[in-house]
Amino acid sequence: MVQRILFTGATGFLGRHCIEVLQRDTSWTYRTFGRTQLDLTSAPWLQPERHEAHIVGDIADYPRWGGHPMLEVDFDAVLHIAAEVKHSRRNIESMMRTNVQGTQALAKFSVARGIPFYFLSSSGVVGNFVSPDTWADEDSPYAKRVMKWPYYRSKVEAEKLLLNCQRENNLDVTIFRPPVLLGPGDHRLRSTRNIIKALTGKLPLMVSGGMHYCDIRDVASSIIVALRAKKKNRIYHFPGRAQEVESFFQDVCAIGGVAPSWRLVNTKAATFAANVDAVFSRVFNKDHLLVQDPVVVEMATSYWGLKTRHSDEELHYTPRPWDETLRDTINDLQRCGAIQIQ
Repeated sequence: MVQRILFTGATGFLGRHCIEVLQRDTSWTYRTFGRTQLDLTSAPWLQPERHEAHIVGDIADYPRWGGHPMLEVDFDAVLHIAAEVKHSRRNIESMMRTNVQGTQALAKFSVARGIPFYFLSSSGVVGNFVSPDTWADEDSPYAKRVMKWPYYRSKVEAEKLLLNCQRENNLDVTIFRPPVLLGPGDHRLRSTRNIIKALTGKLPLMVSGGMHYCDIRDVASSIIVALRAKKKNRIYHFPGRAQEVESFFQDVCAIGGVAPSWRLVNTKAATFAANVDAVFSRVFNKDHLLVQDPVVVEMATSYWGLKTRHSDEELHYTPRPWDETLRDTINDLQRCGAIQIQ
């Protein structure tokens, strides 16, 4: 029997990898949902014979899109990967609306149809610490520290809405919490932005903190396993490689064959400079003038310890060697012309 998914985020980095895994199984078809019209030439992984339709709408406005004629078919699941990512405290209204109210709207659709809901969250909602020797698993409480960062707050609020909907409306919900996702195929150059900077000498400063990443291909494969599973847990983590952030970029440069060019700066000094810069930016109504957004600096000085109780056994999650992930990431960036390494 052919099963049908309503899929958000299908044109993004993780979305394309999920689609590529999904399309190996001819028993699945999908319809995509997005805010704009879909240009298939920019998303060639969406195979016409499996991609039935694309619905355009404001994800948070359920009364308007809930009755769309392209939705008047039977669905077997909702896979909600789409999100706005903005690591700042400025101009966050659109992100909060998309990530929180948009998730709530899709949950209403799932409840009305009586179908499972699969949601991409982030490991940062629980796995954020001030030291590198601490970690969170699927039973850990939400990290209070991340509530000052709007993107993570939006994910916490979305998760709470879904879990409340599970209690009150019997929503069958599964939540995925990966750390930073790396690998080939980042066609929008978002997850790999800082790797590109490090390899092109445009990452001048570094602070002490942690980095935790895994391979996007491994996460995509496990998400599709979850879609097929009859019995599953509520939350899944995808731990990968955790290390000091400077050590991570040293690995990147070593594999890329580039000498590191940044300077390690004092954490308090970097935070102070970022906050001063933010004040000037607000006064002059400009983007940050000198350094990163204060939220980015605060996040960079954190540690992101993560473990799982379920993903390896239930979703066959087996992270590949870290150097394979970085090598494939860098090789792909070279192929697409984002970097040029002699």
